[in-house]
Amino acid sequence: MALFKCDLHIHSIASGHAFNTIDECARYSHDNHYALIGISDHGPNMEGAPHMGYFEMMYRLPRHNQGVSMIYGCEANILSEYGDVDISDDILQKLDYTMAGLHKRTQYVDRGEMNNTAAIVNTIKSGKIDIITHPVSWIFRVNVSKIVEAAQYNKVLLEANKTILVEAIENDRQETVQQYKELLKLSREAGVEIIWGSDAHHVTEMEISSSQLQSLSEAYDFDFESTINQRVDELLQFIQRRKYR
Repeated sequence: MALFKCDLHIHSIASGHAFNTIDECARYSHDNHYALIGISDHGPNMEGAPHMGYFEMMYRLPRHNQGVSMIYGCEANILSEYGDVDISDDILQKLDYTMAGLHKRTQYVDRGEMNNTAAIVNTIKSGKIDIITHPVSWIFRVNVSKIVEAAQYNKVLLEANKTILVEAIENDRQETVQQYKELLKLSREAGVEIIWGSDAHHVTEMEISSSQLQSLSEAYDFDFESTINQRVDELLQFIQRRKYR
């Protein structure tokens, strides 16, 4: 059974490097008692990702699939330090929610801490996105205090990305562990909501056991079960307010 009531960071086969259909994601979520999932495939600047028409047609997908409530968004790719993303404004308005992050295999290349931070901060300030995915990683070094400050002022969610959190520990990436720990601490102090995201590219990656979650909570000094995922109605209201603000 799922420890989280919802997960909005799930990739389908449409992303080009993920392995399940949307229906398979819904079936897994039903079997594991999720209340809500979000499909968030990569934006078109990512190698192998879907074209803009894919996102334009998402409104035709079912809102309930195999007993699970469904919403549809994207994980846009940040393209520059000015906060440009690879989904057009008219398509963004049609999606239920928008996430964005820095990624390999896009036109964005590591530009150092100052420019990487500016890229995320300016994306937050653009008002176009609701969630910053994996704000900390070993690929793109950033200034976490500036990201938290921007998220606080602009009411954007920051993600606790399961994939990064686990891999940083398993591969002894202590700098990443400490940076994520700092981001979570500063967010808690600033009242910035954290959202858990599995970043699943196969449905089994949505899984996390109680013991694994406890280990993460100890390593990062953060109660991950306090994330907004456990308050589904509040999360949906947050997304709705941002869309129509």
